[in-house]
Amino acid sequence: MLGIPQWVFRATNPHEDPRGAFAIPIELSLLEPALREAGWPLQGPLRQLNVSVSNDASTARGAHVSNAGKLCFVLAGSFSCAIVDLRLPRTDTFGVVEHLHNDYISSMAFYIPPGYGNCAMSLVPGSMYVYALDADFDPAAERVVNMADLDIDWPLPPRLISAKDKAGLTLAQYEASYG
Repeated sequence: MLGIPQWVFRATNPHEDPRGAFAIPIELSLLEPALREAGWPLQGPLRQLNVSVSNDASTARGAHVSNAGKLCFVLAGSFSCAIVDLRLPRTDTFGVVEHLHNDYISSMAFYIPPGYGNCAMSLVPGSMYVYALDADFDPAAERVVNMADLDIDWPLPPRLISAKDKAGLTLAQYEASYG
């Protein structure tokens, strides 16, 4: 379990044979009771499925926070994930970053509640990061915090970062603007 309370993970053991592999990264009948117990029930049925493909290692994405919770897993390759508490009004863990490594072999699914930022760095070319939203995405509610202002211990130096992510707010600007 991560240091920030209310995180839920669901790891499965993929089956591998000469044909390839099979895994169940998300099994809602098992995950939903754990989410409810942690105080983060899904806001509704999963509304949107997003797939992010990184062509190169060291591609960094985030830190995005929105109105929707995100159920995440890695479909291919390997990622270093950083989750940051960006809930406002300010919490005791505001700005705290938790790290985890995830790849298609571990098939670990994790839930990022609304108010938490989601960052991911591909560790190998062709990595695919999947996240399902539990509410309709509202572009007006999305906020971006500049990853350079967060205490993220990436395993590789970030090489590819979008202009949108580079232009993100500092933590102080984020809190002043939305707190």
